[in-house]
Amino acid sequence: MKRILCYGDSNTYGADGRRYRSEGISLRYDEQTRWTELLQQNLGTEYLVSEEGFNGRTTVFDDPMESGRNGFAYLDVIFGSHQPLDIIILMLGTNDTKPRFSASSQDISRGMQRIILRLKELIHSSINPQTKILLLAPPHIEKCETGEYLYEFDENSSMKSHELARQYYLLAKNYDCLFADTSIWVSPDPTDGVHLGPEGHRIFANKLTGLVQSIAENML
Repeated sequence: MKRILCYGDSNTYGADGRRYRSEGISLRYDEQTRWTELLQQNLGTEYLVSEEGFNGRTTVFDDPMESGRNGFAYLDVIFGSHQPLDIIILMLGTNDTKPRFSASSQDISRGMQRIILRLKELIHSSINPQTKILLLAPPHIEKCETGEYLYEFDENSSMKSHELARQYYLLAKNYDCLFADTSIWVSPDPTDGVHLGPEGHRIFANKLTGLVQSIAENML
């Protein structure tokens, strides 16, 4: 059995933001909608997909408005609780673009670099030192259908999100990680411009399924 850990933010958690702007309600998509669960269904019983998504999670930043969002701070615990692992899928960086962090795309990439370097250390001394890291550049932040950005984001956030693919590609190349730019696959739901809609989750899962299977075949 191949074991896969999905470590990310609200788009890995499966946040349903369609009612947030109108009603202030943020929900979670069910197991028939989330890309993590669809990935599990697509891959079948020869794989075990573990979800570790959390709304607002950053790479390395402590959020003054929401506690527990620092992705680096919880990395050791989450890795240790799920090993042995074969593939770790990383998708963070969207929340780092919030104005309150004043982080450039280069800063965000350096945050992801810290995560990758720590993961490499953990993998080296783990049950499976051959674990692969798949780094995903997240979908772009866009204006929602009203012509505005989701309340915690702005135009600079969108610009930074568009720059992350190049930054992450170089990071993956330098540290021997696998890479994919998910903004080529999907765009956020127009109701909030940040979170994937049901169709986005389906496409995301299908694209990722083929990629994971290819990675697993090369591990044999």
